[in-house]
Amino acid sequence: MLYKYSTLQPKDVEYLTFILRNGIVTHKQVMLKFQENHVNQAYRRLQKLTNQGYLVNKRIASRLGVYYATTEARQQVEAEVTVPKSVSLNTAQHTLLLTDLLLFYEYQFKQKGIPFSYHTERELRYRIVGQGSNQEKLRNYNNRRDRIPDALFFVKRSDDTVNRIWIELELTKKENKRYRDKFRMFEEVLSEGEYDNVFYFTHTGHIRNTINRMSSDLTNGHRILVKDIPDAILNDKWEEVTNVGTSDGESGTTAK
Repeated sequence: MLYKYSTLQPKDVEYLTFILRNGIVTHKQVMLKFQENHVNQAYRRLQKLTNQGYLVNKRIASRLGVYYATTEARQQVEAEVTVPKSVSLNTAQHTLLLTDLLLFYEYQFKQKGIPFSYHTERELRYRIVGQGSNQEKLRNYNNRRDRIPDALFFVKRSDDTVNRIWIELELTKKENKRYRDKFRMFEEVLSEGEYDNVFYFTHTGHIRNTINRMSSDLTNGHRILVKDIPDAILNDKWEEVTNVGTSDGESGTTAK
């Protein structure tokens, strides 16, 4: 974008791009992403962007405030993402935990010197829903929603090929029919080489057992892996990630 005679500076655009890609973020997630020297630096920039109409700051619980971008921010940054119209605690939990996962692996792979990138659900959804009327976009989304990952990871292997990983963050157990339908789709996209692996992240043994049982009957079931949500995320131990590195106990990069 053109910065001359604009109220936005390059760092502002970095902030807005991060928030637009992820949909909803907390002040702490912004701090983790940009590693500002002082807490107030991030806060002042977020406050400035909020006052300029590019961000909305909303408290959704007594100790939880979030930021999300406006359509004006999307237009200024020219980001190809969907923009949330409203935010509630129920919808925010999944989104915020997913952003935590993206930050966790961004740190982890950077520390290991492994090239890593990702696409967020909002970027993927934007490509699928198209540019028609709201009714057309809703119809496209409903028809394809099960084919939109929560995120896509791209992890470079030692042989310079890229492992394309479909990411699912599963916080609540679905009906078995939903899993059967989805796993038939996984069998298709894995067989066709569209993706190399599917990773499910969860925090319960019940969901882990269900995923393992459902995938065991598939030809490509060995390429569908279940991983625990890292302890650093669940218990807010980010210093273990940002200072000395950490491991979630599973390589996460070499499954084929």
